[in-house]
Amino acid sequence: SNAVVQRHVMKDADAQSMFVAPDFFTGYDPQRGFVLQSDDGNFLMHPSLLFQFRYEGNYRTGIPAGGGGETGGQGDKTQNGFEVSRMRFMLDGNVFSPDLTYFLQLEADQGTSVSLLDAYVTYRVSTQSPLAIKAGQFKDPLWHERNLLPQNQMAVDRSLVDAFIGGGQTGRVQGAAVIADQDRLRAEGV
Repeated sequence: SNAVVQRHVMKDADAQSMFVAPDFFTGYDPQRGFVLQSDDGNFLMHPSLLFQFRYEGNYRTGIPAGGGGETGGQGDKTQNGFEVSRMRFMLDGNVFSPDLTYFLQLEADQGTSVSLLDAYVTYRVSTQSPLAIKAGQFKDPLWHERNLLPQNQMAVDRSLVDAFIGGGQTGRVQGAAVIADQDRLRAEGV
């Protein structure tokens, strides 16, 4: 009788002490790429890497003596080589529910050290509501072309119109924003 009780207590203790992890799906989603997500959709992680590598060549003619040649030379000068124009690591997804999303972006462009570009969370009031709140470090939503991620641009780099109209605002802001986003109408107050 004592052995039966002890066996029952041990069986119950073993059942209670087992770690039950949520079911996760890892794989490729055609809309996002590689993802790690829970079956219920409350957790999603999507890592990505942007690597833009290019060749650059410059040929200058008629450099006057002492006229600003890189090595102080004169005449004709050819400079060429390869560069990593952009290298970005991004991590986005949601935690606790699809309404609480996050975005993290690190850069190491053109030989610079790794630095933080974006790190923010967005909370949508409800799935049906067009209202959301965003907080962290992000781009000031001043001009559409500047808001595009580099991987979504059609050209190699942004246009001169972006620099002129957008005022060359390339930095990030730290703060909070209220977003109204419904269909094709979007407003953001930072």
